[in-house]
Amino acid sequence: MEKPERFPLVYVGGLTAVVPPAVDAVLDTARAAAAHSVLAVDPNVRQDRTVAVAASLYRLRQLCALAHVVKASDEDAALVWPGRTPEAASRTLADEGRLVVLILRAFGADCYGRAPLADGQRDLALELLDRAWDEHHRMDARVHRDSVQHAMRETGARRKKWPKAVGRPKTGWASLTAVEQRVALLIADGHSDRSAADKLGVSVHTVGTHLRMAFSKLGVQSRVQLANSINRTESPND
Repeated sequence: MEKPERFPLVYVGGLTAVVPPAVDAVLDTARAAAAHSVLAVDPNVRQDRTVAVAASLYRLRQLCALAHVVKASDEDAALVWPGRTPEAASRTLADEGRLVVLILRAFGADCYGRAPLADGQRDLALELLDRAWDEHHRMDARVHRDSVQHAMRETGARRKKWPKAVGRPKTGWASLTAVEQRVALLIADGHSDRSAADKLGVSVHTVGTHLRMAFSKLGVQSRVQLANSINRTESPND
């Protein structure tokens, strides 16, 4: 088959790339696209919706190996190519002739910042952990931010930007961070994890983390219970 003068773009991403039986059709389509079209792959790892995680990551690596364009967050890179920095994984893909779009986020910087720390590369570790701290702080992900801050403190690092400890209730609506409250309100309003992530401009992984924290603090076990709990809360937006 001759390639068309104008190359159609085939985009692969999301659950269809890893969940049987769709994955078989997706892999066949990807192989055909790699030969006759421009194939773009977004790993978009969905651990919260995937049962066979290891098999899913293997399939995503297969798809990325076929692709002409790979768009990945550093969260995806940390899971799909474990043990490598997102920059190193991207460089390998680019050296093989692919266009790589790497989106740096908190999880990847956090994950990769701790590796050089264990190897004694303090300056590199602190650079990455500083990036992770800033992203966690921007998203008001205080549990993750404080974990990064603790790791940095262990090296003797100190930062003026670090907030002083402030007391907060351990349970109830007031115990939720601002982002946890926004996630809880969106989910209670009927949003999926994906649509809530799109609304907030964060990853599905981040939404899932905030949602689990909200469930724990509010003492609920389902989205219906979450909605009922919020409805019983007096003026939750205040």
